[in-house]
Amino acid sequence: MISMSELMIIGFKQPHRASQVLNELRQRGWDWVADLNHAVVVRHDEENRLRVALSIDPRTNEDVVWARLWGKLLNVILAETVNLEAAGGLTNINRREGEATMGVNWWIEEIGLSPQFISGAGAIIEPGDSALLLLLQIDDPIAVLKKLRDYGGTLLRTSLSWEQDAKLNDAIRAR
Repeated sequence: MISMSELMIIGFKQPHRASQVLNELRQRGWDWVADLNHAVVVRHDEENRLRVALSIDPRTNEDVVWARLWGKLLNVILAETVNLEAAGGLTNINRREGEATMGVNWWIEEIGLSPQFISGAGAIIEPGDSALLLLLQIDDPIAVLKKLRDYGGTLLRTSLSWEQDAKLNDAIRAR
C-alpha cells in the first residue's frame, strides 16, 4: 500500500482528555506513532484562554516549521490570531533571509482545505473542550480510525491529495 497523509482533529468534551490520549497513543507500537512527534493539543483553560501544546525542539528548523504550520491552521479554524510567540517566539526562530513565509490563509490558498473541514474543526474546538490535531502518513486509514475510535471523542478527518501532500512536504523541507 502507498502511504497517504490524513489530517485529523479529535475533539473531547474534557479539557485534559486530548493530552491523555496523545500520551497513550505515543506508548503504542503502531507504525504511525512517530508521526505523533508533531501532534498538537489545544484546550481552553479555566479563564477560557486557548492553550496550545506543541512537542517541538525550537533549535531545529523542521520543528519550527511545524509550529508555524499548526499555528496557521489554528488561525484559520478559530478565525482569530493564535500567538505562538508565547511559547518562546517560535514564529520567528531560525528565520533565514529570503525564506518564504506562509500567509494567514496558507492552508486554504495553498493546500486547499475545504470550507466544510475548516468549519467542522472550529465546531470541535470549543471552550471547555480539548482537541488533538494530527497529520499522519498512513497506509490504511480505516485501520487507524478503528484504533482511534477506542479513545472516544469526535473525529474529523480529511485525506490530502498527492498534490496537497507534495505542497505540505515542500513547505516542511523549505525550512
